[in-house]
Amino acid sequence: MAWADKTQQYKKIMAINMLIGLVFILSISLVPSITTSNSNEWTITTLVSIGCLGYAFFGYPIIGTCVDCATLRVLGDRKQQLYGKMKMGCPVGFGLSVFLTGISIDLWGPYALFGIFATCVLSFVCTCLLTDLEPYPWPQQRRPINNSNRTTTAAAGQHHHHDDVIVYGDDDDDGGEVDGDNDNVDDDDDDKLKSPSSIWDLATQPQAVRFFIVMTLLGIVMGNVTAFLFLFIEKDLHGSPALVGLLGPLASCTEVVCFFFAKDIFRWLGPRRMLIVAHSVLVCRCLIYMIATTISSGAYLAAASQPLHGICFSLLWSAGVVEADNIAPPALKARSQGLLGTVYLGLGAGVGSLVCGYVYEHSGAVSMWLLTMILTLVSLFTYTAPVVDKCIQSLCAVIARRRHADYTVIASSEHHHHHNHDPMKDDNE
Repeated sequence: MAWADKTQQYKKIMAINMLIGLVFILSISLVPSITTSNSNEWTITTLVSIGCLGYAFFGYPIIGTCVDCATLRVLGDRKQQLYGKMKMGCPVGFGLSVFLTGISIDLWGPYALFGIFATCVLSFVCTCLLTDLEPYPWPQQRRPINNSNRTTTAAAGQHHHHDDVIVYGDDDDDGGEVDGDNDNVDDDDDDKLKSPSSIWDLATQPQAVRFFIVMTLLGIVMGNVTAFLFLFIEKDLHGSPALVGLLGPLASCTEVVCFFFAKDIFRWLGPRRMLIVAHSVLVCRCLIYMIATTISSGAYLAAASQPLHGICFSLLWSAGVVEADNIAPPALKARSQGLLGTVYLGLGAGVGSLVCGYVYEHSGAVSMWLLTMILTLVSLFTYTAPVVDKCIQSLCAVIARRRHADYTVIASSEHHHHHNHDPMKDDNE
């Protein structure tokens, strides 16, 4: 992602990584032909794991992050209004791909899976290369002003006028005006020079530290739900395969609706309240799953609650992507999105699957969902409690002093080297 921040070549990065991921996935289809029925089980598992690991490294995490970064780059200041509508294509595409894969496997066998995947990947690469990812030049809002106020406003020196029209910024600027003073240009240049260039500089920002801690905890919780919900309904609630198959469409329907109306949701709630609502929905889901284990029709109750998954994921992911973009300086936009994917899809989901899976195996489903609910409440407390803010601010202050000391040492070394430089020696040489 550092390469993406430096070059802004999202097309090239996405195309190359997706093609590499395709090679790893197609290599899995060769495992049956290069092994025999007498092959060691660990040999087969290792070969399949290599393919999965390669795709996990080059495929979805990087592609998902780059797609979000490119989308936010194109949308610019309209990201809160339009990101949801752009994102709603994901659940639609997911549902269609699963449907086509199922039909293809029924018609041509299991190897059709790789054909469908290769077709989707090549279509994505072609679409990516043909799409313009430059920032869209959104028109500025213009509002007429009264002639009686023209003299007063001009004397204040706050606005530019042209044909009785005052130029404002976009919707996200809260009515901020365009200022033509040259001092602002100098200030912008100074800000660019002071802009952090290392992802570790985010560790000195309390808002960023708290946000990524919360997203890690949410990744643990959502990773647990994604990994074990199907098994829980089938094994513990004795749900039929047809009922389990309905979980995907039930979640996608609300996910599409929430992404479509994301502009209004952002206006009503804002990213902070969206994450709080997502936490509340997760707690409700855990309670429902624990109640489902005590009734005979628990499988139907769990399936009926699946639309909550679409609401929860759409809210937390929309708010998370926008918040990660807002807290990052211009030089760290892509790396901030990459860090979000790492803590949510990687670290969080992996830890959630391991820890909650261990609890599920040794203590049962009720204990697993109870642990999931407790982790959700811990995440909510971390996100909202003032006492946590004070602790994080203290931690960030220590990190900031440490990094400032490192910068001072480096600057002193460079100054010492420059001071000892003999210009007469260069002239003689």
